[in-house]
Amino acid sequence: MTTDRDFIICILDVLGFENLFNQVGLETIEKKYRELIDVADKHNFELALMERGGVPVMGNPGIKSSYFSDTILFWCPYDDMRMEVLFDSLTEVMCKSIEIGLPLRGAVSVGQVVIEKENGVYLGQPFISAARAETAQKWIGITLSKTFDLPKYNGGFKADRILEYKKHLKPDKMDKVIPLVLDYPRKWRKTRDHSLIEAIKALDTDETFSDYYSNTIEFVNYSADNHDWWTKHPSYIKELERQKKLN
Repeated sequence: MTTDRDFIICILDVLGFENLFNQVGLETIEKKYRELIDVADKHNFELALMERGGVPVMGNPGIKSSYFSDTILFWCPYDDMRMEVLFDSLTEVMCKSIEIGLPLRGAVSVGQVVIEKENGVYLGQPFISAARAETAQKWIGITLSKTFDLPKYNGGFKADRILEYKKHLKPDKMDKVIPLVLDYPRKWRKTRDHSLIEAIKALDTDETFSDYYSNTIEFVNYSADNHDWWTKHPSYIKELERQKKLN
């Protein structure tokens, strides 16, 4: 696929992949990958129906996926609608990954790419930016890469999909990301009854990554404390006041 159109891509790496692979084997790892890809495939249809301005907007976002070694890749064309669907899909992917014991750390990028899945070709600055952003994090979760800092892409984020957060970032690599992350704990609270924190603790079996899990639990609590964060944002309050005056 060679095109001038912009694409959103998400690179997810499995935390502690080598140990996990040795424990469960190739067949189980492949099965877990397929479960996560099925989540995204489902969103191509079920979440293509959204509400905008009080009326439904329909369209298949065209989310595609691939996996190799310890990496899972998702991508789709870029626009506000597709970004909203993909981000929602990725929050469910993160929740599912924790449930099936496949902890993921990753990043989202945007821009022009060349993808030829059948030939294993994945090229473009967004892949480089996502890979750099992925290594800047110490947790289970997804952060936006520096590509979203560009004027062309630095808007359109739905407030209930993202949070401003940076405690999980390595101090020497903060220039690889913008401090916006996907709020998957919010998705968990809306769709699950069991404890996300307990599910994360159950994955903490390798002391090499214990601080990653501690950072993740801290973020889960932060998400819960800031469930409707935008209602306290000055610009949101100002806009509500403006609308009241108009009415």
